[in-house]
Amino acid sequence: MARSYKGGRPTRKNRVLEYKKENPLLFLVDFFPIISVRKKRNSYLLLEYPTAGFAQCLLGLYRVCPLWLCCRKGLGEFYPFQVGVRERAIAHFHEWMSGTALLYLKQEVPQVGTVFTTHATVLGRSIAGNGWALYNYLEEYKPTELAYRFSVQHKHFLEAKAACQADVFTTVSDITAREAAHFLGRIPEVVTPNGFDEGHISNRTSFLEKHKRAAAKLQEVAQKVTGTTFEKKPFFVAISGRNEFRNKGIDVFIDALQRNQ
Repeated sequence: MARSYKGGRPTRKNRVLEYKKENPLLFLVDFFPIISVRKKRNSYLLLEYPTAGFAQCLLGLYRVCPLWLCCRKGLGEFYPFQVGVRERAIAHFHEWMSGTALLYLKQEVPQVGTVFTTHATVLGRSIAGNGWALYNYLEEYKPTELAYRFSVQHKHFLEAKAACQADVFTTVSDITAREAAHFLGRIPEVVTPNGFDEGHISNRTSFLEKHKRAAAKLQEVAQKVTGTTFEKKPFFVAISGRNEFRNKGIDVFIDALQRNQ
């Protein structure tokens, strides 16, 4: 999405971005200064959510827990001064990594409505990534047992806690809703449309110009990686996404390349 920055060239400090589409304001919070004190600060959430499983979760996930401190610095301090008494505020959190921030808001700024969205559960990714049949035996899987088996118990406990504590829980498909209900213990209230909004693409002329620049950059990278100069315009076949060999279809992609040689 095209964007422009307010206040000159952006830095890693806290800054505000203004997107051209509908012009929402975004605050980016620099969390690096928080990392050095993360273990001490996590004691706050341990006091608010003292269950044994969740305590283990926070101790094992000290790298992502600073997110709740960023939330305090960002939304926690922004809300009292920018949201009127008759206005409503909603905070939308995606995936397990944002769980600590959601839990902080529930305790300290409860007047802010919270929405938690999972695009695929931690356990679902682990099961599929290990080549197991996920949906064929979904109801037979025991969440806690599997979480420890795949060594993702910290992520799973945080994800489940966030899903159950949020005011509204959503996911992106009916089959993921079934997965979330079994693994996280809550049926999603909303299944959101999972598609691509063409309205985010700028006008055709601008899009073609960006496409041309991107293709030139792709060719430049390919030549440097292979040490070859292409005499003719090459035909590129590419894949992108997280480095999850089976979940993201990298195995299928490699097989398809072999067949097309």
